[in-house]
Amino acid sequence: LAALAKFREIMQLANADTADQSNTVATICEMYGQHLERQGQKASLRILLDTCTSATERFGSKTMAEFKPIHVTEWLAAMAEPREDSKKRMGKWGKTYQAMALRTLVAALNWAKKQGVISRHCLENRPIKIKGKRSRGKEAY
Repeated sequence: LAALAKFREIMQLANADTADQSNTVATICEMYGQHLERQGQKASLRILLDTCTSATERFGSKTMAEFKPIHVTEWLAAMAEPREDSKKRMGKWGKTYQAMALRTLVAALNWAKKQGVISRHCLENRPIKIKGKRSRGKEAY
């Protein structure tokens, strides 16, 4: 089954340029990660892996046609809850980390759209906003 899953992933990546709205979120994130790696953008790649790995585990099999803002909203809400990570540590994402994760996911989707891999995505026009602490600016200093 693992070999079959890997084969399916390889085939999805190979046909991504013609699949348009049939591309999965995981395929888009993988392609964007490969792009960042080719460009030598190690910090951006690390952020993508740190934030979007949990997204692809949660809704990576959704196609662009099936993908909705509610999937992202539920993902961010789940990541904001206290949970145990792979190293048996408790953690949760604060508002700043959630905003960074959302920006990274949107960047991957926007990159895919600019490359012609997808024609549209559900996070265009910023349907999700994360409210958190704001910087106080110069007057605070």
